[in-house]
Amino acid sequence: MNLKYDKNKLNKKQGKYFTGPASALEDLTLQARAQDYKRRISGLMYPLEPSYIDEKIPNLEGYAVTRKMDGEFSMLFFNGKETISVNPGGTMRAGLPAQAELTKHLKDNKIKSGVFAAELHLKTKKRERIHDVLRIIRNPKSQQDLNKLQFSLFDIIELDGEEIPESVKTLNKLDDLIQEGKLVAPVEYETTDNRKDIKAAVENWVTKGGSEGVVLRNEQTGWFKIKPSHTIDVVVLGFSDSPGERKGMLHDIFVGLVRKDGTYHTMAKIGGGFTDDDRTELLKKLKKSVVDSDYIEVNSSHLAYEMVKPELVVEMKCLDMISENSRGGQINRMVLSWNEEEQKYSAVKRMPLVSIISPQFKRLREDKSVNETETSVKQVSALVDIPDIGKKVADLKLPQSEVIRREVMTKTIGDKQMVRKLLLWKTNKEVTKEYPAYVVYYTDFSTGRKNPMTNDLIPANTKSEAEVKYKELFKKAYLQGWELR
Repeated sequence: MNLKYDKNKLNKKQGKYFTGPASALEDLTLQARAQDYKRRISGLMYPLEPSYIDEKIPNLEGYAVTRKMDGEFSMLFFNGKETISVNPGGTMRAGLPAQAELTKHLKDNKIKSGVFAAELHLKTKKRERIHDVLRIIRNPKSQQDLNKLQFSLFDIIELDGEEIPESVKTLNKLDDLIQEGKLVAPVEYETTDNRKDIKAAVENWVTKGGSEGVVLRNEQTGWFKIKPSHTIDVVVLGFSDSPGERKGMLHDIFVGLVRKDGTYHTMAKIGGGFTDDDRTELLKKLKKSVVDSDYIEVNSSHLAYEMVKPELVVEMKCLDMISENSRGGQINRMVLSWNEEEQKYSAVKRMPLVSIISPQFKRLREDKSVNETETSVKQVSALVDIPDIGKKVADLKLPQSEVIRREVMTKTIGDKQMVRKLLLWKTNKEVTKEYPAYVVYYTDFSTGRKNPMTNDLIPANTKSEAEVKYKELFKKAYLQGWELR
């Protein structure tokens, strides 16, 4: 196994500890292996609240319940001489005391090479927090800081060149390889054949012990991530009506949080948890607050949300919040500015936030107001590490978009009202590489159809390209019987 790296591309942090990009490695496939493993395991993992254990988990033989650590996922590579780690985001680490300890254990067991999955976390009796882990691994102040970092190994991927199949027995093998470890150890686990022991582990490790959650493995059922749900107070930014027979009832809402500078960070779309009465009453309330926006977001049915004045607060529940994708990259969400005078939203910039797992509406919070205290993005950043969360987005504000052409066509047949809109605008934001230079937007609304509204958003790199697409749509839309307004 080739673990050679260019030290000139790394940063010396403290003592023998170096860190830097995975591109410093001669073998550039190591990061890809970390990414592939995380993507595969994430696909296997089913999130579950403790209250659903009896309903979702059968009594079977061969369960392993492991304590979930709040740290950085790392893939450890050992070549017979040293151990390094690489995370999916492309950061390699070498020279940590915990890595040196793992190297000794493996050498003592005559292991020539190995690949392991582990969580890098703090060695503490208190609830570990990812924020504290990242603070140390990014900028350790002393050797004592480094001695607080521990690797908990939870899988063997390869041993002496042989791939190891996933099995609960892997944990037993880790016990054999690492005995009496101080800074490196197998993840804490228990084996059981019934739900009673699983619930007891959740009670001991999570409820009483303060851990983030537990991971349950079984060769028949797959993997479960069992952890308490989170509740967050969020701002309603937009909504969509239900199509067809349920028209007049809310389909879903588009929500966000308030950043320190007063901007709104879009976060999630909530379609579940509402009663029919909720859907009827909330739709009536939201329709009274519709405002303009130069930012368009669509729901799961590809219908554009109607944006509303940021004044309504709801409590949402979710099973989990993920701050990076399966490749270790950031999850960016659009930040919007609100102009009270113009009653309009404007897109500012995409910034790191989270992906929400299983968002559900819990209740309307009429006792709370939209502000940086009660609906703050800090509700999320207190639980998950989010880069740049304290930055002022206003400093990064992008130029306003410029409308070049706009046409509105109407047609009435009996009691059916039909409207078609065409817009062409220059974004003035193409320099960010997050926006096209031009956008053509077409909306077709007609009462009485199964899907009353359809729309099409077409990006273009040049003005001439955009105008060609605009003219093509206009020719199809402006037919006999339609009137230009």
